[in-house]
Amino acid sequence: MLRNKTDTIVIKPKMSSVSRLLLVIIPVFLFVAAVAGAYQYGTRQKSAELERVRTELIELNDRHEFLNRRYLRIQESFVELKRQLSIDDSAYAQLRSELEQSNNQLAELTSELKFYRSIISPQEGKQGVRVQDITVAPTDQAGTFKYKLVLIQTLQQGKELTGTVRISIKGDSNGESRIIEHPEDGQEKLQVSFKYFQSLTGTFDLPDAFVPLEVRIDLTADKDKSLIDERWYPWGEIAAAQTS
Repeated sequence: MLRNKTDTIVIKPKMSSVSRLLLVIIPVFLFVAAVAGAYQYGTRQKSAELERVRTELIELNDRHEFLNRRYLRIQESFVELKRQLSIDDSAYAQLRSELEQSNNQLAELTSELKFYRSIISPQEGKQGVRVQDITVAPTDQAGTFKYKLVLIQTLQQGKELTGTVRISIKGDSNGESRIIEHPEDGQEKLQVSFKYFQSLTGTFDLPDAFVPLEVRIDLTADKDKSLIDERWYPWGEIAAAQTS
């Protein structure tokens, strides 16, 4: 049997060159407009944040320059006082007292300058949040120790940090290794909230026959519960720093 072959012809309207051009230009135009809008919005936001950080940096730099000028003035006074040590004994005693005061001021200013520099321009690539200093010392009450903990965050971070601190004291108790936590489970946590630095002070108790060997500081962020900093400090070093 033979099947008749039928050809079907479909006639489509011809699209003009202008229409084809518009089909290409319009999507491109919309895409470019969206990208430009997003870029301008992001630029405005970034500029505002950058201006705020610059203002804060200027304030810290002004403080740094003020302390540096004061440091130089005290140094000049110190040199001048040393030249006058040829006078009589009573004046010498007064000058010695003033020299001691100047030395103390120099030490304080040097420490303060070093502290601000660690925030503005940290050395050795130490960016981010970290423990700047920790000291411990015995109190008048047996088995009770006071501590001071300084936390810093470099200027580049630019965001306030909220979190918690836990202090762990590792030592020897009757020949066995033991770790004492502060605060203990169930006690109120040590909360911190700072943008550049925060000093934390308090006390903890150690049982009788416990010989402390090391102290660990754990800093945990509230936002994502991540451990930001964790390190051990030999007890002898941090205790000596407090009493020296």
